[in-house]
Amino acid sequence: MRSWYIKKADGSLYGPHPLEHLVLWAKEARVEPTDQLSSDRVTWQPADSVPELELDYIILLPDDHQYGPIHQETLIELVHEGELPSSTPVRHRLSGLVHEAGYWIAEALLATRDRPVPATDIVTPETPAVSTPAWETEPSGDVAKWQQLFETEQRERNAEREELTSALAHAKQAFQEAANARDRFHFQLRQAEDRLAALGETSQEENTANRHATRETELVAAYDRLQKQYETTVDTLEKEQQKVAKLEHDLADRTEALHRVTQTSASERDAVRTQLDGLQQDLETLKEEHQSLLKKYRELNDQYFKLKTASSEPT
Repeated sequence: MRSWYIKKADGSLYGPHPLEHLVLWAKEARVEPTDQLSSDRVTWQPADSVPELELDYIILLPDDHQYGPIHQETLIELVHEGELPSSTPVRHRLSGLVHEAGYWIAEALLATRDRPVPATDIVTPETPAVSTPAWETEPSGDVAKWQQLFETEQRERNAEREELTSALAHAKQAFQEAANARDRFHFQLRQAEDRLAALGETSQEENTANRHATRETELVAAYDRLQKQYETTVDTLEKEQQKVAKLEHDLADRTEALHRVTQTSASERDAVRTQLDGLQQDLETLKEEHQSLLKKYRELNDQYFKLKTASSEPT
């Protein structure tokens, strides 16, 4: 496996190190945007040009300044430690999309919700083993709730769409069968008409009028039956056409509804992001109140101790 050398901005050189170490250091922000990498110490390339390091996020700072690219976990750590506001705009280096830092964090939590976190077993004198914080691997209740609602709604829409698609296929098949039956009855009707016409031409040559009348009556009766079957088939065909049209309309409505659900998922994630920011602010407020109460408790305890000491002294 190829090893890499790292050259810092001040010219210091480290290595060689395996790619696994560099990936871990990129997550810990130990591989900086200005670092250069080389496998032979002859040809150097920017650290963000190695796709395995996933240095894909650029922080957009005021006055047209920017910092990065950095790893996704570095971005999460900066926001978690309070060094970077969650409302700071961040651009994805590959896609060019710009969102607030909180958006990228919420997207990362949703993407890793069901993915197991691999154990870190690379331990070197320079790189201590670091466990992933629980807040990175366990999404909050709000995120999980919105994700579950979205997935349930999407499954229901997909099931309805599959059901309508299946019903539409059956209706089209029934329509085709009715059309084939219509054609068959139409052919039989034409045959009966031809036979009736032929009978009319040959009836003048027959010697027995009663026999001619009987055959003509039978053919007319057969013609009437075929005519009724033909009309019934045409009615059935029209009804099937109406069913097909209705199913196609329902399928279009369901597809549009599914599209709307997909479009609204972004706004729901924004709502989740807002709730996460609010919860973080509430947590900071509670910490401040706790420190204030602890200070008051210590003052009261000192006063109590002084009073107890004064009361025990002889007068």
